[in-house]
Amino acid sequence: MSIAREAYAKAEGAGFARGGNHHFPTPEKRRLVRNLAGLAVPVKDIARMIEIAHDTLNKHYAEDLEAGRADANLKVSQSLFRAATREHNPNVVAAMFWLKNRAGWKDIGAAGQSGPVTLHLLAAQEVGKQIIEEVHKAGPPTIDGTTVTNSPSQPASLLDAPPPLE
Repeated sequence: MSIAREAYAKAEGAGFARGGNHHFPTPEKRRLVRNLAGLAVPVKDIARMIEIAHDTLNKHYAEDLEAGRADANLKVSQSLFRAATREHNPNVVAAMFWLKNRAGWKDIGAAGQSGPVTLHLLAAQEVGKQIIEEVHKAGPPTIDGTTVTNSPSQPASLLDAPPPLE
């Protein structure tokens, strides 16, 4: 077999049609592209792995690239949310990350401090655990910052509270 025929046979086996460089995606290649995109492999590397041009990858696998990224983001978001909100031993670092990236929270530095503030994550996690423990011990807070108890000196609910002093 001539070199040209060998190259042609290899191209046909890789998903190219006779008479040109037309690519036909297979279910296996679609699954591979989706998985690689979900793992954040750069598009140029995915194209190289399945032996097609970058433009061909974008043309034939655009939906697979987007779906792979979206699937991965969903899984990581779910995992992060579960870690941040679990009832026993919540992950304070995950909660802080979520609030900064999804709720728009920011680190605020001390007065007169310039530049971005970086929190030492282990210290922040310990402080967060202490706060959570204190909240669990104290009970639910009220609007004025006190806690609801059933002692005679404090009302049982906000509805029983006396009106504020003027």
